[in-house]
Amino acid sequence: MNGITKRLCAVTAFSLGATAAAAIASPALAQSALHVVQSLVTCGTSRACVSGNNTGSGAGVAGSSANGNGVTGYTKATLSENAAVYGNSNGTATGVYGESSLGYGMRAKNRGSSGIGLGAVGGGFGVYGSSNRGGGVFGASSSGTGVSAVSIAGYGLDAQSSTNAAIHAYNSTSGPAVAALATAGNALYANTSHGSGAMITTNDGYGADIYGTIVGIAGSALAGTSTYPLLLTDSSGHNLFYVDGDGNVFYHGTISGFLRTTRGNIRAYGASSTTPSVEDVGSAELRNGSARVRLDPVFARSIDGSTYHVFLTPGGDTRGLFVAERDGDGFVVKESQGGRSSITFDYRIVATQSGHKTDRMAFASPNAMPKAPLPKLQAGVRKLLKPVVPAVPNP
Repeated sequence: MNGITKRLCAVTAFSLGATAAAAIASPALAQSALHVVQSLVTCGTSRACVSGNNTGSGAGVAGSSANGNGVTGYTKATLSENAAVYGNSNGTATGVYGESSLGYGMRAKNRGSSGIGLGAVGGGFGVYGSSNRGGGVFGASSSGTGVSAVSIAGYGLDAQSSTNAAIHAYNSTSGPAVAALATAGNALYANTSHGSGAMITTNDGYGADIYGTIVGIAGSALAGTSTYPLLLTDSSGHNLFYVDGDGNVFYHGTISGFLRTTRGNIRAYGASSTTPSVEDVGSAELRNGSARVRLDPVFARSIDGSTYHVFLTPGGDTRGLFVAERDGDGFVVKESQGGRSSITFDYRIVATQSGHKTDRMAFASPNAMPKAPLPKLQAGVRKLLKPVVPAVPNP
């Protein structure tokens, strides 16, 4: 290649950079810019009009611009496999790589009302973004979806982080920060080897609003008393309510419910017991001063043997009633002082649940209680931080 040819190629590369700067504004400007370049290579074959081949470690084709775009591609093709800019790698290198010290490493925008600004397919990652300080991938939309992830067989979105939240969603308006929909399978799946699979916080409003036609929330954990499928805390991490892997329920505060009356609902409270107990009530009849009461078979199987208490209320005047005998099948009631009355009476049975004979007011050790991990946010402050969202230029 002689000196004149080298200078012509340099001028051509520079003019293509100018064309690229115009094309980012609009395709119409890109077309008009083709008429003002100093040199233009035109061809009508299936091969590239301009190509570069570097057998060393440098770039095959490089574009540079002081204020505009270094390289711009424009195509009128309508097939989805055609591209304005195409990059290919047969090895482990990157097909298309973008880098920026302050702005976007790579940015894609769709001007139409439908379609995709940036589409990626392949056997590995469709889109991979990495950043030392800001977001690895940023998507924004004035009316549609900022980032849409779809997968036929694998994960639509796979997010990983070694120190902070893998996914951080923020919405400054009244809409949801994260909306997940699925016609079959999991709409949202989060997994972690250490810490929280998913962490949702809010400054003012609902942390999570979950609706299901059958099940709203399904939580699971390994069986045992040291695992917890459900744990609720206050903002300081103090336990309020939790369920362990064996189904035992623990809570702070009182249990209350609403009872319907003719004048509206009233608030009623649940009783507490020093032992895990189960109760049954009923009525029987005393004949000639004696009665045998059989326990309900289901109730008898739910209590701890013959360890139960019976409280009697006579339905008439007697010398008094007492429990003469009791066993796992029932108990015998007699009238005091050898009385032989024939009257009805009511009874109430309080028994210890099966398997809890020795349980009584066990001390709740703080070390035995679950600890909910607090969000690792700035300076340990439990507050949702608004992310620094880069401005989206309007080309």
